[in-house]
Amino acid sequence: MTDTIKMLALDPGSRFTGWAQIVVREGYPHEVRGSGVMHAHQRAGDSLEGLVQQVRDRVDTYDVIAIEEPGPHPFKNRAAATTLYQTIGAFRAVCVMRAVRHIMVPDPVVKLALAGREVAGKSEVHWALARLGYQVVQVGRQKCSPCRTAGMDDRHSPDAADAVALGHVAADRLLLGI
Repeated sequence: MTDTIKMLALDPGSRFTGWAQIVVREGYPHEVRGSGVMHAHQRAGDSLEGLVQQVRDRVDTYDVIAIEEPGPHPFKNRAAATTLYQTIGAFRAVCVMRAVRHIMVPDPVVKLALAGREVAGKSEVHWALARLGYQVVQVGRQKCSPCRTAGMDDRHSPDAADAVALGHVAADRLLLGI
C-alpha cells in the first residue's frame, strides 16, 4: 500500500447517492476534501446514465473507489430497490472499465464499526463521526456533511455524511487488507 491514497466513497441510496473525497495517509483517513450528493437519476427526465457520467468523470483521479452495498433489510418499494442495485452495478462497471480498484463495504459493517450496531440510524452514525473528530454542521433541521475541512458546501445532506462514514470504514479495511 502506498503512503497516500485518494479515495472516492459512494453511498448509493434509493433517492440520493452520497459521495466523499477522502485522502488516506498511512492507512488512516487524514482529510475529507469534499462531499455532497448526486441525484441525477431521481429527477424527472434524467436517467441512471446521468449519475454514472458524474462518476465516470471523476473516477480516473482516484486510487480506490469505495461503494457501500445495502444490508439484508427488506425494501418497501421494488422500484427503489431496482434503482439502487442498478446504480451499484453501474458504479462497479465504471470501475472495471477504467481499471480502478474498488471495494464493496456492506452497510451493516459501516454501522457496526462506527455506531456499534448493525441497524444504527443516520443520527447514530453521524454522532459517532463527530466523536472521531469530524465536524458535523447543522443546517436547518438536517445535519450536514461532516467534514474536517473548512470550505464545505452547506447544501449537503445526511447522505453525504454517510459517504464520509463509508470512507472512514473503507480506509480501515484497506489498512487491514480486508
